[in-house]
Amino acid sequence: MVKMSKVFKIIAILIISTKIYSCQYYYVPGFDLNNFKNTPLESLSKAVKNQDEEKIKELVKQGNLDLEYYDPEYGNTILMNAVANNLPRSVETLLKLGANPNQLSNLEKGSPTTPLLVACTGSYKKDKCNTKVLELLIKYGGDVNFEIKGSESNANGFTDKFFYKETPLSLASRGGCLSVVKVLVESGADVNKDIQYPGYRAITEAIIQQNMEVAYYLIVDKKAEIPKYCLLLINGKKKTVTDLINKKEGLPNFEKGTKNYKLGQKIKKYLKSIGKE
Repeated sequence: MVKMSKVFKIIAILIISTKIYSCQYYYVPGFDLNNFKNTPLESLSKAVKNQDEEKIKELVKQGNLDLEYYDPEYGNTILMNAVANNLPRSVETLLKLGANPNQLSNLEKGSPTTPLLVACTGSYKKDKCNTKVLELLIKYGGDVNFEIKGSESNANGFTDKFFYKETPLSLASRGGCLSVVKVLVESGADVNKDIQYPGYRAITEAIIQQNMEVAYYLIVDKKAEIPKYCLLLINGKKKTVTDLINKKEGLPNFEKGTKNYKLGQKIKKYLKSIGKE
């Protein structure tokens, strides 16, 4: 019993330590400002981390630093890192100094992204539903309809006619932060843009991820155009928006009586009223 008691204590300590650590630190390897260690931007990265606006200005102007410089391991810029770590004062200072909100990452190092796309990607950004840095990026020229395109991996069994396309709105709809989606739409993001093939749009991403508040906002509030089919399966079957919602019903977080279920019913009622069921 004594040994078991010690084991439980150790486990409890580990769990508590993990929770404390997770509350104190935000760590995504590709967006760690320490990635600029031993590079020309090492001192700047420290100033960015501390949101020391005057130091950032001093270092960039006196050192004639290249704000388009990529960290050598992941190929991301200092602005992308500031965005991911939700450092609004540093973000605005860098933007004022000429950092590009639409600059592509180094494609030789990883998946393509831009500072604006980072701000819309929940898995990259700390405090993902906070829109402050997103609003700053848009204010300084961030393109809310920027597209990243590429061919799908053959490992997925897709033919050459398939490709992926990401936009800020597709990423935000997948991430599920209604606040981020609203900022994008109110800033001119196209709610009807196809992002993989005709019909596959932001509303498809929202429903697949069970982000029904986002789906309701796009479909009912913003009157998004409803495609005949919004999903094409590998086996060739095509699914409508109503089909997708029906498929989700009964799944965890989509059981009858839940908020997602109720929103799904409202969307289906709306679709029926406009003849798009």
